[in-house]
Amino acid sequence: MYKTGASNIGKAYKQQEILTAPPERIIGYLYQGLETYLLQAKAAIDRQDVARCGETISRAQGIVWELLGALDMEQGREISQNLARLYRFMINRLLDASLKKQHAPIDEVLRVLGDLKEGWNEMLQQRRGI
Repeated sequence: MYKTGASNIGKAYKQQEILTAPPERIIGYLYQGLETYLLQAKAAIDRQDVARCGETISRAQGIVWELLGALDMEQGREISQNLARLYRFMINRLLDASLKKQHAPIDEVLRVLGDLKEGWNEMLQQRRGI
């Protein structure tokens, strides 16, 4: 009983943290969530858990769709267009992963995501003057 209550408090705290976070932190949360779902999908493939694989890939796709929809094509034209291409590539590879239940397309998405996370973190450090 106590464990469930503590878990609910932790979830509420995390939800509040996300709701009040600045946009640059939200992008980081989305990237982290995407990575988590991708790794869970690979584990589900290994266990031959088709339902869990489909669920985690679907959640990963949802995050990428959110990232794509959040792009401001007017303000960040070239960067936004490049990100849109990468996000569409990721969505297509995740579709392949979902259909074929293979690691390779997920690994491709993880590599792109790693580059995106690295670039995002560098940008944040430059903004902070670190």
